[in-house]
Amino acid sequence: MQLVCVLIVLALIGGAIWGLIHAPMHLEAYGTQRGLIVVPGDFSAVQWGLVCALVAVPLVVLCYGLYRLFSLFQLFARSVYFTASTVSHLLAFALALLAAVVASMLSNTALSLVATWNNPEGLRALNVSFGSHELLLLLFAAVFAVIAWVFTEAILLAEENAEII
Repeated sequence: MQLVCVLIVLALIGGAIWGLIHAPMHLEAYGTQRGLIVVPGDFSAVQWGLVCALVAVPLVVLCYGLYRLFSLFQLFARSVYFTASTVSHLLAFALALLAAVVASMLSNTALSLVATWNNPEGLRALNVSFGSHELLLLLFAAVFAVIAWVFTEAILLAEENAEII
């Protein structure tokens, strides 16, 4: 599983680099899919910087979450299971996934503003979307956060029982 985490991070970073290299084509497709008029050739350096930042923020948060998941699997490989350290890695992964989903939704909304920035008045757009993909990822993150909370309670109970005996 550690290898899977590393491969996912490499794929995310590679995809982001490839996407930024081909950004004009992707921004036009982005606009077409959402019914926007996007002319990336007219973008200023500030707009390109904003596009890069808006793409990078959710990616960085997700990569951090995958790093914490990688660290969790390292502990599992050493047969370390129910400790505060393992629970903290699991909780950090869950919260990072939650933050990445929220950051992605906000980033996509802001990207619609940046992409139509140069358009004449009346052709600028603000797109907000929330679909089953985001809902499923939020549910997935919430389940892992609850599991981490339950494990925290179990660790506390085990410590109390160990003190009594």
